[in-house]
Amino acid sequence: MSWKMKIRRIHPWKYSPSDSTCGRHIWTRKCKNKEVESKPMIPSKLRPTHKAGTRILPLALVLSLLFTGCNGDILPSDSKWIDSNIEGAVDTSAEYRLQDDFAAAIMKEIILDENTPNTPLKEVHDLSLQRKRELLEDASIRNKGLDEVRKYAALAEDLDLRKSQGIEPLKKYLEKIESIGSIDDLYRWICSTEDNPLAIAPLLMKKVVHSPADPTAYTTYLSFPELTFGDNTETYYNLDNNALDKIECTRDQIGFILKEAGYDSSAAGRIVDENFRMEKTIASKQGNLTSNDFRDLSYSRSDLEQAAESYPVLAYLDSLGFQDTERYLVDMTYLRQLAQMCRESNLAELKSFLIVQYIRKTVTYLDKDTLKKYLELGQSRQVKKKPDEKKESDDDKNTALFDDLIARDPILEAALDQNYTSKYVDDSGYDRLLKMTEKIIETYHDVFSHEDWMSEKGKAACIEKLDAISIHIAHPSEEILDFSDVNITSKEDGGNLVEAAYETYKAYLRRQADLSTKPFDRTFWDPYETGISTTQTNAVYIPNNNGIYIFVGILEDPIYNADISDEELLAGIGSIVGHEITHGFDNTGVRYDKDGFEMQWMPAEDQMAFSDKNDKVAQYYSTIVPFKGANRIPSTYGSSSHRCFFL
Repeated sequence: MSWKMKIRRIHPWKYSPSDSTCGRHIWTRKCKNKEVESKPMIPSKLRPTHKAGTRILPLALVLSLLFTGCNGDILPSDSKWIDSNIEGAVDTSAEYRLQDDFAAAIMKEIILDENTPNTPLKEVHDLSLQRKRELLEDASIRNKGLDEVRKYAALAEDLDLRKSQGIEPLKKYLEKIESIGSIDDLYRWICSTEDNPLAIAPLLMKKVVHSPADPTAYTTYLSFPELTFGDNTETYYNLDNNALDKIECTRDQIGFILKEAGYDSSAAGRIVDENFRMEKTIASKQGNLTSNDFRDLSYSRSDLEQAAESYPVLAYLDSLGFQDTERYLVDMTYLRQLAQMCRESNLAELKSFLIVQYIRKTVTYLDKDTLKKYLELGQSRQVKKKPDEKKESDDDKNTALFDDLIARDPILEAALDQNYTSKYVDDSGYDRLLKMTEKIIETYHDVFSHEDWMSEKGKAACIEKLDAISIHIAHPSEEILDFSDVNITSKEDGGNLVEAAYETYKAYLRRQADLSTKPFDRTFWDPYETGISTTQTNAVYIPNNNGIYIFVGILEDPIYNADISDEELLAGIGSIVGHEITHGFDNTGVRYDKDGFEMQWMPAEDQMAFSDKNDKVAQYYSTIVPFKGANRIPSTYGSSSHRCFFL
């Protein structure tokens, strides 16, 4: 039987596809305030049973609920924090007694060691990286997609070549921006995929997403480019110390690249200042739209053309392949002001803005020394980090290629995933994994049925959402994969990594354009969606699809193997799946209904009761959790009996 349970994944977004965060190795969920943000609805009681299987499942669910963590900075606390594995909890100069802190007393040196400890998930992740390397080196496997990955990898890993090329691959694109002499020139540049391969513009094609206005359709989301302060547009008018620190870091970073490209200090400073003025202008022209507003918004091409006036929004979209796309999601307040914003008196600021955008999106693909210096200059003046001088290992090389570069590239990641599943996946375990997940979902029926604070209507709504969860195991929708239009220039033919990245990004935009014309299908798993690459070492729940994903990258020893016992199956991958399902009913997931739409679906009285319980849990954990920031290892933590777990 095939493993192909398919669905398309969209990052959770407040009608912008970027809110949910994905750590480099493990899916993580970040706190946005001082309180722990992701709290499942913990059952008040479980029904007693004498059947072994039904005893194991509730226990696995309870464990999965317990192993929940959050990222955050160190917070002062009156309570004793006993998990000494959290960064900042152990002081290098302090002495610890066994009776006060057993872990710190025994393992102080290990805890203070910055190297990531081995864990089952890290072992599995390392195996995944090794297999990807084997794929590239296996000369018996030849196909268009993998051959393009090989050309990219050769360019990425030839550090001497990248160093010899220096800033030149980017410099030619900065020069094209500098050559813009009028607004007409600017509009021609915006609509040229040759001059503007990253499709940077005052209004970007951000992502094709499930339409909040029409459950049967996709819509194309248009928005402004990423700004220095992200969505915190008020920061441009209220500069606190953190904002000023970020401005200085940006000045140093952009100034460094510009000087490498031949600009003098005066010109570099001018470009940075003009960029911030344009960012402030862009921030000032946005409407104050909420997710509720977006549910009522769906615009046609003629709507866009009328609102944009002289701004070439349709020509820009057509240049990217969206000429057949019918519906768009956009802030009309912003679109209506673009023509006025793009006037001759603002041309210098617009050009500086585009230059900074290209630097930020390209610096990753320049030589290693340039990138390292750029990142060092971007460190906050308030945080001093010791430079990492350790010798690079084979594992580090694999991480640099597959996690730091290819994982951010939808085209190459899809090609690698396709070959990985073809070579390494044994489909024989599919039925067992499917039945296990269905059984876990079924067990949650019992959990909700015995919540004494919920109304009968609320319990029924929760169970209805549970039953609507789509289960997706191992294989994306690989039948749509096509790499015939991807043509990376090899290093033998004079290629460079920057051009390779630009080439694959243009191909990705064409895939997005094609997707935008299709009907929405919850059973479709977009293989070009890097956020749900199946070679991730993880399993995840996606609230705006109400779907659970079990990735190939986690289905390895010691977490899973074909001969594993039922008890081991539940304790390993089962507890992870059980944990992820709780995110459908935590204070984020509860905002989304059974079809993945952000709307009220619980009875109002149950929603209020849940919010009250949620607040109490947050208040409690806020008194004992001493962090709101960096963890020792790149993951979400849960702790039990002084042990740390990747989740």
